[in-house]
Amino acid sequence: MRAPLKGELAHELTRRLEAQQLERGARLERSRREAEHDRLKECTFAPKIHRSKTEKGSSQEEGSPVVVRGLGRYMELKDMAKRQAEAQRQREQKAFIVAPPARLQPFTVRAPF
Repeated sequence: MRAPLKGELAHELTRRLEAQQLERGARLERSRREAEHDRLKECTFAPKIHRSKTEKGSSQEEGSPVVVRGLGRYMELKDMAKRQAEAQRQREQKAFIVAPPARLQPFTVRAPF
């Protein structure tokens, strides 16, 4: 059985082990990159990229507006939803008396017969 290591010796051993692990990781990564490079060296695919008409600028000018189909209907529906929400808020305010008017008093005023 081994004797326990002294503080200085243990720190030195730990440092050397960490350095060895880092070196081993770097060697593995380098070998992986080389293998990947060798594998991709055989690849001959080279895509041909065609520019679209909008990229060339032939179909649209710089200052012309962009036409978005359905935008008018979308804005119409948003406006309708806003009006419905406002109507709902008004109905709730009236039904639940969220803000009671000043003329309503919290108690009954007696009146003579």
